[in-house]
Amino acid sequence: MDLDKLKSNWNDLDKKEQTTAIRDENILALLKDKGKGAINSMKKWAMFEFVFGIVFLVAAPFILCYTELNEIYKLIMYVLLVFVVFALPWEYFKVYTLRKTDIVSQSFLDVSKKMAFFRKLISYEIIFAIIFLIVFDIAFFYIASSHLVVPTWLFITMIITVVATQSILIAVLYRLFYWKSIKKMKEILKEIEQFENEDIN
Repeated sequence: MDLDKLKSNWNDLDKKEQTTAIRDENILALLKDKGKGAINSMKKWAMFEFVFGIVFLVAAPFILCYTELNEIYKLIMYVLLVFVVFALPWEYFKVYTLRKTDIVSQSFLDVSKKMAFFRKLISYEIIFAIIFLIVFDIAFFYIASSHLVVPTWLFITMIITVVATQSILIAVLYRLFYWKSIKKMKEILKEIEQFENEDIN
């Protein structure tokens, strides 16, 4: 009698463990699926930036050759053209990094390292973009001021206003395109780590 009771308790415990294991596997699969969605979202925007850069690189020479632009706008086009030439390898590297990140098949440690590295790439990109815009805006307004009679205080105010507006726009766009997904990935990886630690224990 005691033996039958022991077997029954053992079977119940075994079923409970199997149910828990299946539940944990389903939750882990769901987390990885969400992580895959976050990576794909970032990959989509990185690819969009890369393709947009290529389109601009192809279109810019035609714009410069077949449209009548004044000196200021021509200078802007040349500066942007040089900027895109240097930016394209960077954008490709972002796409490459995300393509090499697979939360489903790769280990937690590998994905964590790659996402930390990608987060640094985005941080550097934001800093560089703001510095570039500041230099570009100062140069643009300086050249424009030679064609217009503008008081010094208005000149400085215009630069500050434009730089502040552009910085806010950059912060909003990068939050929309990257930081939300990066934050989501960080939370997902933390949950996956907890699950893996529970399995070890």
